[in-house]
Amino acid sequence: MSLDHSRTPGRRNRARLIAASFGAAISLCALQSAQAFNGPSAIKIDGGPLGPLQLSGGADGYMYALSGTGNSTNSGLLTTDKSTGAEFMNGQIEVQKTSGLVQFTIQVGSNNSLTLGTKPTATGLWLKIGDEV
Repeated sequence: MSLDHSRTPGRRNRARLIAASFGAAISLCALQSAQAFNGPSAIKIDGGPLGPLQLSGGADGYMYALSGTGNSTNSGLLTTDKSTGAEFMNGQIEVQKTSGLVQFTIQVGSNNSLTLGTKPTATGLWLKIGDEV
């Protein structure tokens, strides 16, 4: 019994051509121009003797479901017995004074990192005082 290998190179070339055409089509879709996202404008508040201040901020979070968790006696693969939950991820509040002799920016926030396949971690706080964002 002999096998006909005469079609194999043609099929390979056709498959390569289809893959290259698909890759070219995907790359053409990626050529869209980037559009900047303008967030909501800052809230203007009266800062008393400081003058007008601008207040802005944002927050996000996530919900999760884990497998590989244990129970109250055995913490399981991820060293936690919590299989579902919701966590605060990142948040920031910014106060700015952009007019007058004294100008400043104060940012207070918290951040957290999420790594797939691990248990959720605690959120850390940070404070930045400076004149540049």
